[in-house]
Amino acid sequence: GWVASRQIEDALYELPSLELVVVYGLERDALGPRLQAHLVKPDSAQVVVATLVVSEPARYELEPLAARVAQLRPVQRPSFIALRTQVGLTDGFRPLKTPLIAAGLEPDDPNLRAWDPESARYCPLVELAERRRRS
Repeated sequence: GWVASRQIEDALYELPSLELVVVYGLERDALGPRLQAHLVKPDSAQVVVATLVVSEPARYELEPLAARVAQLRPVQRPSFIALRTQVGLTDGFRPLKTPLIAAGLEPDDPNLRAWDPESARYCPLVELAERRRRS
């Protein structure tokens, strides 16, 4: 089903550490098998993604974000978050979603995290894949 991205963006903007929040949907089939393996709702046609602009993606503290996302309805929780230092903006300083949607997600992106419902937090894909292999 369709999810209002503005509601999710507004909720995430409550975190002062986020400079910019862009929430959008990606077609499930466009993700590829490595990313699809991490989906909480694998039957959903669209996947909620959030690109978050932060000053230092590699050092960004994810716990406050996870706590805020856990308060959202499950259908609103972004399956993936991509941490970035910038995104393209319009002349009116609004984020451009079309290039983000067109670029999709790369499973080898070191700044990509997937929602883990078991721990209610965002984890690197390699950590989730390793945990699945062990279980």
